[in-house]
Amino acid sequence: MLIRLQKKTTHPDAPICAAVIRPAPSIARVPRWLRRSAANLAVLASVTIFTACARNGRVQPPAQAGRPSTQPQAARTPRYEDVGRPVDGEHYSDPQFSRDSSMFIARACSESHLGVRVWDARTLKPLSKFPQDVCVEYGLTRDGKTAFTSDGTTIRLWDVETSQLRWSVKVTDKQVEHTAMSLDGTHLVTVADDDEHVAAVWRTGENRPRLLLRHKFRLDAVQFDPTGRLVATTEGINVHIFSVETGAEVCPPLISDSYWGSDGAALFDSAGRRVLLRQYRGFTVVDTSTWKLLFTVNVGGDFNPFLEIYSPNARWSGDMTKVVATESLPPYGPARIYDAVTGRLLHEIAAHSYSCWLGADDSVALSDPVDEPFEVWDVKNDQLIQTLDAHELKTVSPDGTMVLFETKSGLGRMWRLRQFDGSRR
Repeated sequence: MLIRLQKKTTHPDAPICAAVIRPAPSIARVPRWLRRSAANLAVLASVTIFTACARNGRVQPPAQAGRPSTQPQAARTPRYEDVGRPVDGEHYSDPQFSRDSSMFIARACSESHLGVRVWDARTLKPLSKFPQDVCVEYGLTRDGKTAFTSDGTTIRLWDVETSQLRWSVKVTDKQVEHTAMSLDGTHLVTVADDDEHVAAVWRTGENRPRLLLRHKFRLDAVQFDPTGRLVATTEGINVHIFSVETGAEVCPPLISDSYWGSDGAALFDSAGRRVLLRQYRGFTVVDTSTWKLLFTVNVGGDFNPFLEIYSPNARWSGDMTKVVATESLPPYGPARIYDAVTGRLLHEIAAHSYSCWLGADDSVALSDPVDEPFEVWDVKNDQLIQTLDAHELKTVSPDGTMVLFETKSGLGRMWRLRQFDGSRR
């Protein structure tokens, strides 16, 4: 059972109490088949409980949500096409696209290489491979010219074009728990086992941290904003925002009182002007120039303690003009698309969606209905236009034009968005 404690507040500027409950473990990396088994068990338990309560006259059966059960057929030209397998790579772990979607980095196994490499997202050919078998975390700069890797004790920076080592620093003799690099490649932030209450900010090229950001409780995540001027640390339900230049906290702690995935608790838009925070029953959006709350959205129906264990999955659309949110446990309602300025509900698509991605072309959405083939939706016409019978979704490019799947045999397959007339984007 997951128990959450928090101080209730209605004022957007009110500080958070010192009591912190660490968020539930991430389920973002749980295999799809395991999520299906958990979903089936949750549904069975919920039906049993509601049936027993209904017989005693204590509850009314929940109303059917949202959409009719019959779905439109995929009659139009498919929006995604399978363009092939990345060369010399299989069994991918946590692939990540560059910010401009031109390349991706992943830890992969193949007959010729075990470790981290970078691929060109268009040609699917490897651009570099780094001679490091053990790698815990990794990432790319905004321009894709530099990559960082962490083997658990040492951070290394690599030239992507030449695969040559640029700089390395030993962070700890124990274990580096969390690492992040600014998109411009000038700074790193780490949290080590030596003291999990401290986030160390490093300037690349230097052998000592320039800032030590101390906290009362252990840290669960660290990240930079897109400008590289701010670093966000997640301490339980509190998200602290610090200046990279001075180390000062720039605003009262923000609240993210829910489960959050591998992408962290604070989701900045591409310009760093707003930050999206997942909440237990929805999400909030905060203006980073004033740190004022812009709006709050509750996702889903009436509160149900047996079903609403984890919060909705919420993320920015590719063009940052919308937010798409889904319920993360059964009964999985529709994917909901909101205006990112006002929080107004714009569209509901798919009858049941565990997770949904909306690219820069906000007319097309990719939905994961958990126990069915992946679905491609025409958002404006609320129409299902394609199904993708893929095994496991590994990552979606920031602009939504490319999706990397992994087959049952562990081979990667790239799918690319195309126009209705057949031209690729």
